[in-house]
Amino acid sequence: MYWKYINSGWKLRTQPKIKFDHKRRRVLVYFMFEKEIQQMSNPITSISVDINENNVTVKVRNKVFVLLTDIRKITLGYSKYREITQTLKGSKHLKRTLQNNEKNKKKDRKLKLANIITNIAKQMKAAVILERLPKKCPENMIKKIYDKKLRHRIYQAGFRTLLKTIEEKCLEKEILVVKVNPRGTSSTCPYCGSRLMRGDAPRLLYCKKCGRKIGKDVVAVLNIEKKATQKGRVPFAPMPNETPLEVAVLPMKEWMRRKSLLLTQNKPILTEMKR
Repeated sequence: MYWKYINSGWKLRTQPKIKFDHKRRRVLVYFMFEKEIQQMSNPITSISVDINENNVTVKVRNKVFVLLTDIRKITLGYSKYREITQTLKGSKHLKRTLQNNEKNKKKDRKLKLANIITNIAKQMKAAVILERLPKKCPENMIKKIYDKKLRHRIYQAGFRTLLKTIEEKCLEKEILVVKVNPRGTSSTCPYCGSRLMRGDAPRLLYCKKCGRKIGKDVVAVLNIEKKATQKGRVPFAPMPNETPLEVAVLPMKEWMRRKSLLLTQNKPILTEMKR
């Protein structure tokens, strides 16, 4: 890891710091690196990203990739494990192990997602468009939610943590990041601007004015991109009514092994969006 940073142009900022962990009988060495970065000034195109509890949706040109993360499954699974350990005596070590395992699994997925998004942005010379999530994002989301398990899931989803991870990777790879107001991105029709209604299937929305049925995740990335392009902050992207929009839902095992989403674009799982 040390040589990876040195060989990619990073320099040691200060002398390494050493810390002794007496509990676990180990020595920790901290290295601080620095590098002069020039962010991309004239991106050719843009990639919009929407972060959800159980998936991350990415729009690349006329394709939308819904990357399933299984974060909900991890949160609920480890929550049950903790309930069991509370009934056991002398289970402090087990509790700590479970906590670390859950944290590491989520961290691994977030790092992988950030790498995939930034790799494709680097390849395409694209800006990355994200929502500007407030500091109290989880608190705002659970204001009218009284189910304890659902509240716990939202707190543990780590929306802002993933957002920060993507931003840091973009900065590291000199990619321009554009943030937009998240208000209405999942409830407004990207075609006519009308208020969307619930459809006849989970996460499916219906526009009464223009008659379109669109997935909630697809709506979000279209509106995120639209907000950035309308303000002239990224290059103009054609609206999906000008070119066919294809949507691919990728299970975790499908995207975790890849370095870029471009490798999946010829897969038969891509299907044209319903209009």
